[in-house]
Amino acid sequence: MNLNEQNVNEAEKILQLASRDLIAFGKLFLPDDFLRSETPPFHYEVADAIDNKECKQLAVILPRGHGKTVLTKASILKDFLFCPTDDVHFYAWVSATQKLSVGNMDYIKYHLEFNDKIKYYFGNTKGTKWTEEDIELKNGCKLISKSNVAGIRGGAKLHKRYDLICLDDFEHEANTITQDARAKNANLVTAVVYPALEPHTG
Repeated sequence: MNLNEQNVNEAEKILQLASRDLIAFGKLFLPDDFLRSETPPFHYEVADAIDNKECKQLAVILPRGHGKTVLTKASILKDFLFCPTDDVHFYAWVSATQKLSVGNMDYIKYHLEFNDKIKYYFGNTKGTKWTEEDIELKNGCKLISKSNVAGIRGGAKLHKRYDLICLDDFEHEANTITQDARAKNANLVTAVVYPALEPHTG
């Protein structure tokens, strides 16, 4: 029996499962977050909705501490690592403050740079652009972080507009203090999507 071949086949099976299933991806590549306790049933529902590319707009509304942000960051990592060779993803992460936004970006950067399992399966993914607010992988996928909703409008990179805009805890006193400010946010929210819109070129 060729043990080497058996190991490769098993690794390929695991990788294929992770490419199709967000929870499987999290358990394989992000065990500190996904194996701390048994995965609750509603996480599978949320993960299925995120993985459903037919869903053009998705709002995940759960109490604090119920895994919304972790699932979202895992989804971005999964999308970037398994991105088709004939396409690139351009994503934006928006939070209420720069500290929150950069913190979530740091999580993604850390795992791309230092996660041993990601490095084993995908090699060095770090591209030439690698800052606090803007990263680009070797495969061309790009993620930027913003601290306000208004800053994402009109963005175009990589000869395309955003494929995904993720809003995570983006409301705060400054942008909800008046009825007019709340109305502006509401109008903007209708224009953002999760998971991805059909890509817009130009």
